[in-house]
Amino acid sequence: HFAKVHGKLSGQLRFSSQPDIGLKGSLTVAKGFIEKFEFLKWLSEFFSMESLRKIDFPRAKANFKATAQGAGLQDIQLNSGNLFLGGSFHLGTNDMVTSRLSLTFTKELMERSAKLRPLLRLVGKDISTLTFDFRLSGNLHNMNFLWLESDFKKKLRGSIPGFIERALEKQIEQSLAPLTSAP
Repeated sequence: HFAKVHGKLSGQLRFSSQPDIGLKGSLTVAKGFIEKFEFLKWLSEFFSMESLRKIDFPRAKANFKATAQGAGLQDIQLNSGNLFLGGSFHLGTNDMVTSRLSLTFTKELMERSAKLRPLLRLVGKDISTLTFDFRLSGNLHNMNFLWLESDFKKKLRGSIPGFIERALEKQIEQSLAPLTSAP
């Protein structure tokens, strides 16, 4: 999954052999793009936003660490102008993923989504950005995506009656079931 980011790579790394062998450092990718990342493909389908399949960015950066127990990125910062991606992604032994990612969409980007436009009307016209927090877990080749509690979900919940909220949650769960169930 780390190979899904393309662009001009620069960075610093530190190798240590004691107490355990490992690499640590920081990475910067300039004039790049990210594509074919399962999470972004899922978001693209879920929100009907084709532009999430490939995201161009002027600069992205992260800290990294690689040991015998796994490899990961921390303090991820990617800003494409309409989208900010932040968080961490760790790949452990047996291809097990633990990750927390936050995505901030601009209002302009959200208005391109047939699924998000009606929700924007419910939470207010004065919103310029919305942040969505997610946890990714499980096997790399069959990741589970969990949409975490966020300000957007709280505002949405406050804008709609309870029975509609339960119906929406049921629809969301049903649409996520094929993506989050184990084989």
